[in-house]
Amino acid sequence: MPFSSFTNIECLRVIQEDQSYMYLVKSKHSSCICPSCHTLSHRIHSQYVRSLQDVPAYGKTTYIKIQTRKFFCDDCSCPQAILQKDLRG
Repeated sequence: MPFSSFTNIECLRVIQEDQSYMYLVKSKHSSCICPSCHTLSHRIHSQYVRSLQDVPAYGKTTYIKIQTRKFFCDDCSCPQAILQKDLRG
Protein backbone atom coordinates (compact mmCIF):
# COMPACT_ATOMS: atom_id res chain seq x y z
CA MET A 1 0.00 0.00 0.00
CA PRO A 2 1.31 3.50 -0.75
CA PHE A 3 2.47 5.52 2.26
CA SER A 4 3.19 2.34 4.26
CA SER A 5 6.89 3.21 4.50
CA PHE A 6 6.09 6.62 6.06
CA THR A 7 5.82 6.03 9.80
CA ASN A 8 4.31 9.45 10.61
CA ILE A 9 1.61 9.38 7.89
CA GLU A 10 -1.73 7.63 8.15
CA CYS A 11 -3.72 6.79 5.03
CA LEU A 12 -7.34 7.33 6.04
CA ARG A 13 -9.04 6.37 2.82
CA VAL A 14 -8.37 5.26 -0.76
CA ILE A 15 -11.02 5.88 -3.40
CA GLN A 16 -10.58 4.08 -6.69
CA GLU A 17 -12.65 5.32 -9.63
CA ASP A 18 -12.61 4.41 -13.32
CA GLN A 19 -9.87 6.88 -14.26
CA SER A 20 -8.36 7.94 -10.92
CA TYR A 21 -7.14 7.11 -7.43
CA MET A 22 -7.63 9.46 -4.49
CA TYR A 23 -5.71 9.07 -1.23
CA LEU A 24 -6.74 10.94 1.92
CA VAL A 25 -3.80 11.14 4.32
CA LYS A 26 -2.93 12.88 7.59
CA SER A 27 -0.02 13.20 9.97
CA LYS A 28 -0.03 10.90 13.01
CA HIS A 29 1.51 13.63 15.18
CA SER A 30 -0.83 15.04 17.81
CA SER A 31 1.26 18.11 18.55
CA CYS A 32 3.40 20.75 16.88
CA ILE A 33 6.47 22.74 17.91
CA CYS A 34 6.20 26.47 17.35
CA PRO A 35 8.81 27.63 14.81
CA SER A 36 9.16 30.98 16.63
CA CYS A 37 9.46 30.09 20.32
CA HIS A 38 9.78 26.25 20.21
CA THR A 39 6.87 25.69 22.60
CA LEU A 40 5.06 22.37 22.17
CA SER A 41 1.36 22.76 21.41
CA HIS A 42 -1.48 20.22 21.46
CA ARG A 43 -4.42 22.60 20.94
CA ILE A 44 -5.82 22.46 17.41
CA HIS A 45 -7.04 25.77 16.02
CA SER A 46 -8.55 24.45 12.77
CA GLN A 47 -8.11 21.93 10.02
CA TYR A 48 -8.63 21.79 6.29
CA VAL A 49 -7.72 19.63 3.28
CA ARG A 50 -5.01 20.44 0.75
CA SER A 51 -5.12 18.72 -2.63
CA LEU A 52 -2.38 17.87 -5.04
CA GLN A 53 -2.20 15.84 -8.21
CA ASP A 54 0.54 13.23 -8.33
CA VAL A 55 2.00 11.33 -11.26
CA PRO A 56 -0.28 8.66 -12.79
CA ALA A 57 -0.31 5.23 -11.15
CA TYR A 58 -1.23 2.17 -13.21
CA GLY A 59 -2.42 4.50 -15.98
CA LYS A 60 -4.84 6.36 -13.68
CA THR A 61 -4.71 9.96 -12.46
CA THR A 62 -3.61 10.11 -8.83
CA TYR A 63 -4.74 12.71 -6.29
CA ILE A 64 -3.49 13.11 -2.75
CA LYS A 65 -5.62 15.00 -0.25
CA ILE A 66 -3.73 16.01 2.88
CA GLN A 67 -5.67 16.71 6.06
CA THR A 68 -3.80 19.73 7.47
CA ARG A 69 -4.13 21.19 10.96
CA LYS A 70 -3.26 24.52 12.54
CA PHE A 71 -2.33 24.71 16.21
CA PHE A 72 -2.43 27.52 18.77
CA CYS A 73 0.87 28.59 20.32
CA ASP A 74 0.24 28.69 24.08
CA ASP A 75 3.18 30.98 24.84
CA CYS A 76 1.43 34.33 25.30
CA SER A 77 4.65 36.26 24.56
CA CYS A 78 5.16 34.52 21.20
CA PRO A 79 4.47 36.55 18.02
CA GLN A 80 3.35 33.36 16.23
CA ALA A 81 -0.31 32.93 17.23
CA ILE A 82 -1.27 29.95 15.05
CA LEU A 83 1.01 27.10 13.94
CA GLN A 84 0.52 25.14 10.74
CA LYS A 85 1.07 21.38 10.84
CA ASP A 86 0.92 19.08 7.86
CA LEU A 87 3.09 16.27 6.53
CA ARG A 88 6.25 18.38 6.55
CA GLY A 89 6.89 17.78 10.21
